Amino acid sequence: MNFSSPWKQFVQLLTFVNLPIRRKFTFFGVGTLFWFLLIGLLAVGSLTFVHFRYSQVSNTALPGLSLSLTLHPLMQTSIEELHAGETDKAVARLHQMHQRVSVALMNSAKAHSEGNIFEMLNRALAREDGKGMELLKTLLGQIQEASVAPSDSLLPLLLKAQTTLGAFTSHTDMQFSLHEQQINNTIRMAINAIALAIFI
Repeated sequence: MNFSSPWKQFVQLLTFVNLPIRRKFTFFGVGTLFWFLLIGLLAVGSLTFVHFRYSQVSNTALPGLSLSLTLHPLMQTSIEELHAGETDKAVARLHQMHQRVSVALMNSAKAHSEGNIFEMLNRALAREDGKGMELLKTLLGQIQEASVAPSDSLLPLLLKAQTTLGAFTSHTDMQFSLHEQQINNTIRMAINAIALAIFI
């Protein structure tokens, strides 16, 4: 059985050999437009997802890590001052921590209501870091409770707040690593998909 003739007809069909020149240009234009649209959709989709994850990193993970780096030395110093009998200094540190946590919570709420309509929609679609916010609010309540507590019950409350701060730091670090990995995977997949579309 001779397959050369069907194969030749198939190749001619793909290369538009038997079509009029005007129809060849029409098919060429349609095909070019299709690939441009495909590459454009891949690029826009990947950039949108990267911006989606970057919003989560910049609005939750990075501020959370920065806050943790600020609070840990203050917490440790306040505990050391309490052991040294310097209760007034320890309470002053607690007021500093309370102020910084309060500002962080206000900035988090403010960040979700700023930007153009596309940025606000992107952030609205982003999943909230509910656990991180819950830990931060718990920490704020514990710091506030410790700042008005009698000196003899201050140390257990400080140690409790320190445990909550450690949990918040671990959670924020895990979220940052997760978003970073997802951004890298998205960029890698987008590059591969666009390269495949160009070479095809």
